[in-house]
Amino acid sequence: MDLLEHLIVPQRGDSHDRPPPPPAPPTFISSLITIPPSENMASVSTMQTSVPFRGAASNSTENPLSQPHNSTVLENVFSIEDYERLNSFTPTSMNVRTAENITAFYLRCQALRLSPEIKYPGSTTPGWGAKLSLAGRVVEDDGPYPNKKEAKEKICGEGLKLLKELEDKGLITELKRKAEAGAGAAGGRTDGVEGGLVENWIGLLIELSRSEGTFEPIFKEYSAGTTFSCEVEIAQRPGQPFGGRTKPFSNKKAARNSAACEAVEWLRAEGLLPESGSPLKKKKTQPPSPNAKANGSPTRSVNGSPSGKVNSSPKGATDRPVSPDETESYGNKVVAKAKILGLPAPDYTVTASPTLGNGYWDVTVSFPNNPPYDVTIAEVRKIYGKKVAKEECAKRVLSYLIDEVEKKNAAINEKMEEIKKKNEAINEKMDEKKQ
Repeated sequence: MDLLEHLIVPQRGDSHDRPPPPPAPPTFISSLITIPPSENMASVSTMQTSVPFRGAASNSTENPLSQPHNSTVLENVFSIEDYERLNSFTPTSMNVRTAENITAFYLRCQALRLSPEIKYPGSTTPGWGAKLSLAGRVVEDDGPYPNKKEAKEKICGEGLKLLKELEDKGLITELKRKAEAGAGAAGGRTDGVEGGLVENWIGLLIELSRSEGTFEPIFKEYSAGTTFSCEVEIAQRPGQPFGGRTKPFSNKKAARNSAACEAVEWLRAEGLLPESGSPLKKKKTQPPSPNAKANGSPTRSVNGSPSGKVNSSPKGATDRPVSPDETESYGNKVVAKAKILGLPAPDYTVTASPTLGNGYWDVTVSFPNNPPYDVTIAEVRKIYGKKVAKEECAKRVLSYLIDEVEKKNAAINEKMEEIKKKNEAINEKMDEKKQ
């Protein structure tokens, strides 16, 4: 017979002194009863044949489960109510994850044109902390928190309090989108704090290079573990980059901005860049003179083009012809200089920038199969626009070829001087023989 059907044993008052266990349904006892490890299958078989079923008659005079060696069989038998009370299945409430503070904080920073920076000191063990840098203020929370998301949620909550404090003191004002176009230089933006200005340093360097016709700034990035560093070279100080490999940052953007900021500060200290405003200087057109109109002489704008029709012009006044060199591209100039050196047209290798992408290009130039010019002659990186990048690289190649042509001409002149001296020596000897 089934073992489960023999577990209901009539209570005997003379078996033990302890109170009888609470009754339980047969179907539930099967999951709660424990059999001592010392009991083997033989004892279980004996138990099956000795226990009566639901009070049925039995030939045995004693209940084997009431013996001392079987006393542990029903020790763990409880009623359903007692078992559920001792083993509650109610889930324990833990930390509740939410991003409410993060969302509210970044939306508020966006409205105020602020750029917060959050760092996460610590590790998985014992936990993470958070450090917020905003508007010249620093807020720290050592935690520890089990993950960065919870640390960010907490520090953003502190950031909201900081924003409210600054707004109450009148240190922060919301900027209007319409005023954004006229404020700052080259896409510059203010952070809304009195005396604080966050400018687009990289944009300033690019605008300056384009306004002066020089090569755009060259950024070289380095990584060491989880940190990044950057150097930037500009045309105004070639060979002496700003930034440095020993200045680590948590991300590439911060490293590039720091290097560009150093370059802009140096340019302003040298008087090569205005303290504020765009480096581009627009030429103002002069209004025509009333006397000039009365005399019938032509009036001209700054670029030399006539501003009106006239019947005659003053004697000797002629338009300056435009030089072909001013309109010719650097690529064509490179081809012309290469012919002087006996070189073919250069080979341009244009590839998308692996770090920036989205319209930024890297260009290298060489003269294949023409040593010693079969190596990389010039190189530019991270230039926006394929045509602009190629033209910028051609400008560097042209400078290199001009130096090579000068060296070649100097060598030719030196050789000619040697030949001239030899001829003079020969002529002197011929004159001596004639005498």
